[in-house]
Amino acid sequence: MPARNNINLVGKTMRVLEVLAECGGSTSLKEITSRVDLVKSSVYRILFSLRELGYVEQKDSAGVYTLTWKMHSLLRKGGTQMTLLDLARPHMVRLRDEIQETVWLAEWRAAAGVVIGGVDVPHRLRFSIDIGSTVGLHSTALGKAIAAHLPVPVLTDVLGSGKLSRATSRTITTREELRAELDRVRQRGFAINKGESVDGLIAVAAPVFDAKDRILASVSVGSPIFRCSAAKQKLIIAAVKRAAGAITADLVNLQFEPREGQSRDAAVAG
Repeated sequence: MPARNNINLVGKTMRVLEVLAECGGSTSLKEITSRVDLVKSSVYRILFSLRELGYVEQKDSAGVYTLTWKMHSLLRKGGTQMTLLDLARPHMVRLRDEIQETVWLAEWRAAAGVVIGGVDVPHRLRFSIDIGSTVGLHSTALGKAIAAHLPVPVLTDVLGSGKLSRATSRTITTREELRAELDRVRQRGFAINKGESVDGLIAVAAPVFDAKDRILASVSVGSPIFRCSAAKQKLIIAAVKRAAGAITADLVNLQFEPREGQSRDAAVAG
Protein backbone atom coordinates (compact mmCIF):
# COMPACT_ATOMS: atom_id res chain seq x y z
CA MET A 1 0.00 0.00 0.00
CA PRO A 2 2.69 2.58 0.83
CA ALA A 3 4.17 2.13 -2.66
CA ARG A 4 0.86 3.34 -4.14
CA ASN A 5 1.45 6.71 -2.52
CA ASN A 6 4.86 7.07 -4.15
CA ILE A 7 4.98 9.60 -7.00
CA ASN A 8 7.83 8.59 -9.30
CA LEU A 9 8.20 12.02 -10.86
CA VAL A 10 8.92 13.60 -7.48
CA GLY A 11 11.75 11.14 -6.90
CA LYS A 12 13.17 11.79 -10.36
CA THR A 13 12.99 15.55 -9.85
CA MET A 14 14.73 15.34 -6.49
CA ARG A 15 17.51 13.20 -7.99
CA VAL A 16 18.12 15.84 -10.65
CA LEU A 17 18.34 18.51 -7.92
CA GLU A 18 20.69 16.30 -5.90
CA VAL A 19 23.03 15.93 -8.86
CA LEU A 20 23.04 19.69 -9.39
CA ALA A 21 23.92 20.17 -5.73
CA GLU A 22 26.64 17.50 -5.89
CA CYS A 23 28.18 19.34 -8.86
CA GLY A 24 28.43 22.58 -6.91
CA GLY A 25 25.04 23.87 -8.04
CA SER A 26 25.93 24.10 -11.71
CA THR A 27 26.49 21.49 -14.42
CA SER A 28 25.44 20.42 -17.90
CA LEU A 29 22.41 18.49 -19.12
CA LYS A 30 24.81 15.82 -20.38
CA GLU A 31 26.45 15.43 -16.95
CA ILE A 32 23.11 15.24 -15.14
CA THR A 33 21.81 12.63 -17.57
CA SER A 34 24.93 10.50 -17.08
CA ARG A 35 24.36 10.42 -13.31
CA VAL A 36 20.63 9.72 -13.11
CA ASP A 37 18.72 6.68 -14.33
CA LEU A 38 16.71 8.64 -16.89
CA VAL A 39 16.80 9.34 -20.59
CA LYS A 40 18.00 12.74 -21.74
CA SER A 41 14.53 13.89 -22.82
CA SER A 42 13.10 13.21 -19.35
CA VAL A 43 15.91 15.11 -17.64
CA TYR A 44 15.37 18.00 -20.04
CA ARG A 45 11.65 18.16 -19.23
CA ILE A 46 12.35 18.15 -15.49
CA LEU A 47 14.90 20.94 -15.88
CA PHE A 48 12.53 22.87 -18.12
CA SER A 49 9.82 22.71 -15.45
CA LEU A 50 12.24 23.73 -12.69
CA ARG A 51 13.43 26.61 -14.84
CA GLU A 52 9.85 27.79 -15.45
CA LEU A 53 9.32 27.74 -11.68
CA GLY A 54 12.49 29.73 -11.09
CA TYR A 55 14.48 27.05 -9.24
CA VAL A 56 17.14 26.55 -11.92
CA GLU A 57 18.41 28.76 -14.70
CA GLN A 58 20.18 28.22 -17.98
CA LYS A 59 22.40 31.15 -18.89
CA ASP A 60 23.92 29.89 -22.12
CA SER A 61 23.21 27.63 -25.04
CA ALA A 62 25.75 25.00 -23.90
CA GLY A 63 23.18 23.29 -21.70
CA VAL A 64 24.65 24.32 -18.33
CA TYR A 65 22.02 24.56 -15.59
CA THR A 66 22.44 26.32 -12.25
CA LEU A 67 20.48 26.37 -9.01
CA THR A 68 19.05 29.84 -8.39
CA TRP A 69 18.74 32.06 -5.36
CA LYS A 70 15.11 30.91 -5.11
CA MET A 71 16.25 27.36 -4.36
CA HIS A 72 18.74 28.62 -1.79
CA SER A 73 15.95 30.72 -0.29
CA LEU A 74 13.98 27.55 0.47
CA LEU A 75 16.84 26.31 2.65
CA ARG A 76 17.02 29.61 4.50
CA LYS A 77 13.28 29.54 5.17
CA GLY A 78 13.70 26.03 6.51
CA GLY A 79 16.22 27.25 9.05
CA THR A 80 19.40 26.21 7.22
CA GLN A 81 21.96 29.01 7.16
CA MET A 82 23.41 29.44 3.68
CA THR A 83 26.99 30.65 3.59
CA LEU A 84 28.46 33.06 1.08
CA LEU A 85 30.46 30.21 -0.43
CA ASP A 86 27.32 28.06 -0.82
CA LEU A 87 25.67 30.83 -2.75
CA ALA A 88 28.71 31.85 -4.78
CA ARG A 89 29.96 28.40 -5.79
CA PRO A 90 27.62 27.85 -8.78
CA HIS A 91 28.74 31.18 -10.22
CA MET A 92 32.37 30.28 -9.55
CA VAL A 93 31.98 26.93 -11.30
CA ARG A 94 30.38 28.61 -14.30
CA LEU A 95 33.17 31.21 -14.38
CA ARG A 96 35.82 28.46 -14.21
CA ASP A 97 34.16 26.54 -17.03
CA GLU A 98 33.88 29.66 -19.18
CA ILE A 99 37.47 30.86 -18.74
CA GLN A 100 39.20 27.54 -17.98
CA GLU A 101 41.27 29.07 -15.20
CA THR A 102 41.19 28.84 -11.40
CA VAL A 103 38.59 30.92 -9.54
CA TRP A 104 38.95 32.17 -5.96
CA LEU A 105 36.63 33.82 -3.47
CA ALA A 106 37.80 36.04 -0.59
CA GLU A 107 35.51 37.36 2.16
CA TRP A 108 35.97 40.50 4.26
CA ARG A 109 36.23 39.19 7.81
CA ALA A 110 37.48 40.81 11.00
CA ALA A 111 39.52 43.48 9.21
CA ALA A 112 41.08 41.12 6.67
CA GLY A 113 40.33 39.61 3.29
CA VAL A 114 40.24 35.83 3.83
CA VAL A 115 40.22 33.20 1.07
CA ILE A 116 37.17 31.01 1.73
CA GLY A 117 36.98 28.90 -1.43
CA GLY A 118 38.32 28.10 -4.85
CA VAL A 119 37.46 26.13 -7.98
CA ASP A 120 40.47 24.60 -9.74
CA VAL A 121 41.15 23.73 -13.37
CA PRO A 122 42.95 20.58 -14.56
CA HIS A 123 45.92 22.48 -16.06
CA ARG A 124 49.25 21.02 -14.94
CA LEU A 125 50.55 24.53 -14.23
CA ARG A 126 48.26 26.62 -12.05
CA PHE A 127 48.54 28.85 -9.01
CA SER A 128 46.89 27.90 -5.74
CA ILE A 129 45.99 29.75 -2.55
CA ASP A 130 45.47 28.08 0.81
CA ILE A 131 41.93 28.32 2.15
CA GLY A 132 41.97 30.55 5.20
CA SER A 133 44.94 32.63 4.08
CA THR A 134 44.67 36.42 4.03
CA VAL A 135 45.10 38.47 0.85
CA GLY A 136 47.22 41.58 0.57
CA LEU A 137 44.94 44.60 0.28
CA HIS A 138 47.66 46.42 -1.65
CA SER A 139 49.23 43.58 -3.62
CA THR A 140 46.52 41.15 -4.81
CA ALA A 141 43.53 41.49 -7.11
CA LEU A 142 41.24 39.96 -4.47
CA GLY A 143 42.53 42.38 -1.85
CA LYS A 144 42.41 45.50 -4.00
CA ALA A 145 38.85 44.75 -5.12
CA ILE A 146 37.84 44.77 -1.46
CA ALA A 147 40.07 47.66 -0.34
CA ALA A 148 38.71 49.99 -3.01
CA HIS A 149 35.27 49.87 -1.40
CA LEU A 150 36.22 50.15 2.26
CA PRO A 151 35.63 53.46 4.07
CA VAL A 152 38.89 55.40 4.19
CA PRO A 153 39.19 55.26 8.03
CA VAL A 154 38.76 51.47 7.99
CA LEU A 155 41.35 50.97 5.25
CA THR A 156 43.78 53.37 6.96
CA ASP A 157 43.44 51.49 10.23
CA VAL A 158 43.90 48.07 8.61
CA LEU A 159 46.98 49.11 6.62
CA GLY A 160 48.57 50.71 9.67
CA SER A 161 51.41 53.19 9.52
CA GLY A 162 54.25 50.87 8.60
CA LYS A 163 55.74 50.32 5.16
CA LEU A 164 53.63 48.34 2.72
CA SER A 165 55.26 44.95 2.25
CA ARG A 166 56.90 44.15 -1.06
CA ALA A 167 56.32 40.71 -2.56
CA THR A 168 57.82 41.33 -6.02
CA SER A 169 59.43 44.18 -7.91
CA ARG A 170 55.95 45.16 -9.16
CA THR A 171 54.26 45.45 -5.74
CA ILE A 172 52.76 48.82 -4.79
CA THR A 173 54.65 50.03 -1.71
CA THR A 174 53.53 53.65 -1.20
CA ARG A 175 50.15 54.85 -0.01
CA GLU A 176 50.03 57.47 -2.76
CA GLU A 177 50.37 54.77 -5.42
CA LEU A 178 47.79 52.66 -3.63
CA ARG A 179 45.23 55.49 -3.45
CA ALA A 180 45.59 56.08 -7.20
CA GLU A 181 45.26 52.34 -7.90
CA LEU A 182 42.14 51.98 -5.74
CA ASP A 183 40.58 54.97 -7.53
CA ARG A 184 41.11 53.10 -10.81
CA VAL A 185 39.59 49.94 -9.33
CA ARG A 186 36.41 51.80 -8.33
CA GLN A 187 36.15 53.49 -11.73
CA ARG A 188 36.69 50.29 -13.74
CA GLY A 189 34.76 47.93 -11.50
CA PHE A 190 37.62 45.43 -11.26
CA ALA A 191 41.15 45.03 -9.88
CA ILE A 192 44.10 43.51 -11.67
CA ASN A 193 47.32 42.01 -10.38
CA LYS A 194 50.13 41.54 -12.89
CA GLY A 195 52.93 39.91 -10.98
CA GLU A 196 52.45 42.11 -7.91
CA SER A 197 52.07 39.24 -5.44
CA VAL A 198 53.67 36.34 -7.34
CA ASP A 199 55.99 36.58 -10.33
CA GLY A 200 54.35 35.18 -13.44
CA LEU A 201 50.78 35.45 -12.13
CA ILE A 202 48.00 37.58 -13.54
CA ALA A 203 44.71 37.83 -11.65
CA VAL A 204 41.52 39.83 -12.12
CA ALA A 205 38.99 40.37 -9.31
CA ALA A 206 35.69 42.18 -8.90
CA PRO A 207 33.83 43.21 -5.73
CA VAL A 208 30.80 41.47 -4.22
CA PHE A 209 28.35 43.47 -2.10
CA ASP A 210 25.77 42.42 0.49
CA ALA A 211 22.08 43.33 0.58
CA LYS A 212 22.91 46.72 2.11
CA ASP A 213 25.45 47.59 -0.58
CA ARG A 214 28.43 47.00 1.72
CA ILE A 215 31.58 45.35 0.46
CA LEU A 216 31.44 41.70 1.47
CA ALA A 217 33.88 39.83 -0.73
CA SER A 218 35.67 39.60 -4.05
CA VAL A 219 35.89 36.93 -6.73
CA SER A 220 38.87 36.44 -9.01
CA VAL A 221 40.36 34.45 -11.86
CA GLY A 222 44.08 33.72 -11.79
CA SER A 223 46.34 32.47 -14.57
CA PRO A 224 50.00 32.18 -15.52
CA ILE A 225 50.80 35.29 -17.56
CA PHE A 226 52.13 33.24 -20.50
CA ARG A 227 48.68 31.65 -20.88
CA CYS A 228 46.83 34.96 -20.82
CA SER A 229 46.91 36.97 -24.04
CA ALA A 230 45.51 40.49 -24.25
CA ALA A 231 42.35 39.09 -25.84
CA LYS A 232 41.94 36.54 -23.06
CA GLN A 233 42.47 39.26 -20.44
CA LYS A 234 39.50 41.16 -21.87
CA LEU A 235 37.36 38.01 -21.71
CA ILE A 236 38.42 37.40 -18.10
CA ILE A 237 37.63 40.97 -17.03
CA ALA A 238 34.13 40.82 -18.53
CA ALA A 239 33.45 37.35 -17.11
CA VAL A 240 34.68 38.18 -13.60
CA LYS A 241 32.55 41.33 -13.47
CA ARG A 242 29.50 39.33 -14.58
CA ALA A 243 30.13 36.65 -11.96
CA ALA A 244 30.57 39.20 -9.16
CA GLY A 245 27.41 41.00 -10.29
CA ALA A 246 25.46 37.74 -10.34
CA ILE A 247 26.62 36.80 -6.83
CA THR A 248 25.69 40.27 -5.58
CA ALA A 249 22.26 40.00 -7.22
CA ASP A 250 21.62 36.69 -5.44
CA LEU A 251 22.72 38.21 -2.12
CA VAL A 252 20.32 41.12 -2.65
CA ASN A 253 17.46 38.77 -3.55
CA LEU A 254 18.12 36.79 -0.36
CA GLN A 255 18.63 39.95 1.72
CA PHE A 256 21.96 38.42 2.74
CA GLU A 257 24.01 40.18 5.41
CA PRO A 258 27.26 39.18 7.13
CA ARG A 259 27.08 36.50 9.81
CA GLU A 260 27.93 37.26 13.40
CA GLY A 261 31.67 37.74 13.72
CA GLN A 262 32.15 39.25 10.28
CA SER A 263 33.04 42.90 9.93
CA ARG A 264 29.95 45.11 9.71
CA ASP A 265 31.79 48.41 9.32
CA ALA A 266 32.33 47.87 5.60
CA ALA A 267 30.39 50.19 3.36
CA VAL A 268 30.69 51.42 -0.19
CA ALA A 269 33.19 54.25 -0.24
CA GLY A 270 31.97 57.51 -1.61
